[in-house]
Amino acid sequence: MESENKEKERIVPTLIITSVVLIIISFIAPFLFTKLKQFENTGQIGDTIGGLMNPFIALAGVFITFLAFYMQWKANKIQITLFNKNQKEQTNLLKEQMFFRLLENINQRVINFTHTEENASKSELVSYKALDYLIKRFFYKIDYKCIWLGRYLFATIPEKLDDDIYYRILSISNTRETSSKENMQKLKQSLITLESFDKRWEYLKTILGSTDTTNKEINQTLKSIGNIEFYKIDFSIKENIYISTYDELYKDYGGFMDGYSKNISYLINFIDQVENNEFFIDYFKSNLSTQELILVYYFCASRRSTQKFRDQIKKYEILNDLHLARESFIDSPSQHQLENEIENILKKSINR
Repeated sequence: MESENKEKERIVPTLIITSVVLIIISFIAPFLFTKLKQFENTGQIGDTIGGLMNPFIALAGVFITFLAFYMQWKANKIQITLFNKNQKEQTNLLKEQMFFRLLENINQRVINFTHTEENASKSELVSYKALDYLIKRFFYKIDYKCIWLGRYLFATIPEKLDDDIYYRILSISNTRETSSKENMQKLKQSLITLESFDKRWEYLKTILGSTDTTNKEINQTLKSIGNIEFYKIDFSIKENIYISTYDELYKDYGGFMDGYSKNISYLINFIDQVENNEFFIDYFKSNLSTQELILVYYFCASRRSTQKFRDQIKKYEILNDLHLARESFIDSPSQHQLENEIENILKKSINR
């Protein structure tokens, strides 16, 4: 490319020098040629001089005309380059303005978010305090669903549960059997032998009571089992827990959750279409609070998020530092456990 530009730059001086030489030759040629012997009997000297000079002058004129067109073309090219550069700068400026405006819209949604607590004082939570309350609601709802999860695990994968879990169940069961190794093995084998999910589910009712039991000890034990096994079991078992939890909270906070998710989806999609967007994505990530990251996490886990959105979250590593807030999740997962959970959440949904 550089050699090509250098060759183009040589055209102008070459044409100028050639034109000057031709014009000089046009003046010298009559003198030289009329002195030759074969021109001793020529006609009028004016015709001879004109005939000798005109071709050189005409050829020089052609070169000079071409040079004029070339200079005009080059000037136009410079103008087009400057225009395109100016257009690109204007476009980049508009993109920057749009980015900061979209980011400001998201920040304002959080700042204007309010929640009134249902208590005697009717106290109102505002902005990030309200968002923090919403995130805690996610935690408590999923934590409560772990009661169902604990029972569900006995009905689906009894052979994979540790023996100490069966000891704990025997200690609170309605059968009043002792937590001996023999009784533990008997209970475990009984569930495995039944094979059918429905039969196991019904059998568990004789041991733990019905699914709507108010026995705190039973519910607490089942919940702790669900907590402990939460990150060990296949994601397909948990996906409906994430989906139903998001749907339930959406009924109460749909205005904020819908507006926030749409705004952040639009902003990330906007960033994704910008070339050299490292500044945009870094600045965006630096402005996300921990509560917002957790909300994005649950939005990704819900049926309301699109695969395109989850792909972009993965592409730009939006949730990479979420392990710093692991105490906000069930059973305070390790960094490795949370990374695996995020990986599963960002994959294509199983239930769709």
